[in-house]
Amino acid sequence: MSNNLFKKFKIFTSTTKEGGGGGGGSSIWGTITGFLANQTDLQNALDAKVDENTPITGATKTKITYDSKGLVTAGADATTADIAPSTDRNYVTDAELVVIQEVAALHSGSVNIDFGNDGVLSENDLVITTVLAPWITATTKIQCFVENDGVDHTDEDVYLENIIASVYNITPNTSFDIIAVAHNLTWGRYKITYKEII
Repeated sequence: MSNNLFKKFKIFTSTTKEGGGGGGGSSIWGTITGFLANQTDLQNALDAKVDENTPITGATKTKITYDSKGLVTAGADATTADIAPSTDRNYVTDAELVVIQEVAALHSGSVNIDFGNDGVLSENDLVITTVLAPWITATTKIQCFVENDGVDHTDEDVYLENIIASVYNITPNTSFDIIAVAHNLTWGRYKITYKEII
């Protein structure tokens, strides 16, 4: 059936000739007469139309459900449970977020210490330095790491000379002391890095 003929189907008047004008009766369709069942190309076109589904409430949703015909059958608000984990596309739980925020808020820093240049076991083999820390509390835990200063020593010296650093004498909201002891004698400068831990 040509496109012109389809155009004629857009607006037509049907006058019952017999059978009450139903699908089985013969009707006058504009300039076309006959039975609808005999218009196979038109019937095929009508049969190919997708039938509507049961009405649903109109809304804007981030998650939809659709059927095999591609029609939307439901809508809902997506949650984190709907997100498939992937690189840089992950989410954290509320509990994990608390830990992340706590870690991000942890304090750290470094200080330089000097054992002097004599290389002989003496009072200079024990060094105490005070660190200003208005953020510190009576229960704050701090870990210390002894490193070379990049001038007097190498990383190997830290282990060979068995240098240990620890925190004591905490004054809440004010400061804390770091004591460094060189058990196998040492001299010169080192760097001590401190880090608040949970």
